[in-house]
Amino acid sequence: MRNIAIFIVLLFLTSCTQVPKESAYLLGYQKKMQASKHWNKLAKKVAEDVKSKIENEKDSVFMSDADQSPFGKAMRTLLATELHHQGLVLTAVETNPYKLVLEVQPVFHAADRRNNSSLLWLMLVDFPQYILLGETDFSRTKPHSEIIITYELLKNERRLLRNNTIFYVNDTDRNHYWESVATTGLSLVRYSVKNN
Repeated sequence: MRNIAIFIVLLFLTSCTQVPKESAYLLGYQKKMQASKHWNKLAKKVAEDVKSKIENEKDSVFMSDADQSPFGKAMRTLLATELHHQGLVLTAVETNPYKLVLEVQPVFHAADRRNNSSLLWLMLVDFPQYILLGETDFSRTKPHSEIIITYELLKNERRLLRNNTIFYVNDTDRNHYWESVATTGLSLVRYSVKNN
């Protein structure tokens, strides 16, 4: 009889187990794209990464103009300049062994994105920020829009480089990063850079 009672108690206790509780990540920082200057910084980083994987400085580079979003058009122009600064020659020939594929993926968050920390903690954190920078995050709504930018450098379809960067974007500016299609809403656009 005692074994049956122990079994019933154990069965009851295991049926009361809970799923793990949610917890927030430790405080971190993520950059926010707000200006063309920020796009230029990304173009410079991409061009430097591409240059580090291309051996011959006399190689020519093809850049597609498939992405007609404001970001895509600007990035093509900025990448052309930054690749030129890296000593790479631009060409209209698409049959190059090097190919840089850049993809922009939108991410939308519907949930409330305000700081939910205690008032005292926010005041302790935000007061020095206000004194030093003249701005505060106190109860400011965070952007609901982010972009994940992925770029890959391929040589004859073999991956030499792959990198991701993630940025916040202003909710009202999110249309800069992809083309609007009347029938399907937003579409993901890829464009590429190839090298001879």
